[in-house]
Amino acid sequence: MEYKGDIIEAKERMSAWWNHEIIDRPVFSYYFPKKRGKMYAYLDVFGEDWSLAKNHDEIEVPLNGFEKRAENTYFGGESIPFYFPNYGPGIMAAVLGVKPEFKTGTVWFSRPTKPENIVEHLESVKINQNNEWYSRLLKITEYAAKRAGKNYVISITDIGGVLDTLSSFLGPT
Repeated sequence: MEYKGDIIEAKERMSAWWNHEIIDRPVFSYYFPKKRGKMYAYLDVFGEDWSLAKNHDEIEVPLNGFEKRAENTYFGGESIPFYFPNYGPGIMAAVLGVKPEFKTGTVWFSRPTKPENIVEHLESVKINQNNEWYSRLLKITEYAAKRAGKNYVISITDIGGVLDTLSSFLGPT
């Protein structure tokens, strides 16, 4: 399914913009529902689908939802359709050994660790195919990219910042 008929032109304008050039007009991006309806009904176009946060390996449901909503979304200007695999803010903490917990409409990460034990713990973590969360993120992203083909792009999940990740171990205060 093609979601943006003028993707070639959009890419050319974006490329020119990155090179500090203008082809025929400034770069501009916008999107809106093709049919009048309630905005919340298709928010996963903008990354508000929490399906993966609830069911970590079930990529079909969120991709089906995204594609359905993308069909009903007009991507104007240089807006390029993208799928955001949402595991919650700061999923890098899970890669480092924190168990994510979905509740109250978001994902929480907490693995109370004494400051003097943080370095030892982090150095013990191996980021490779045997790491459950690293492997999961890689597998889901590769699958989604293959399925998307040239119809949309896959963005990176919210891996979180360094301090966010540390707060998963030390607490927010």
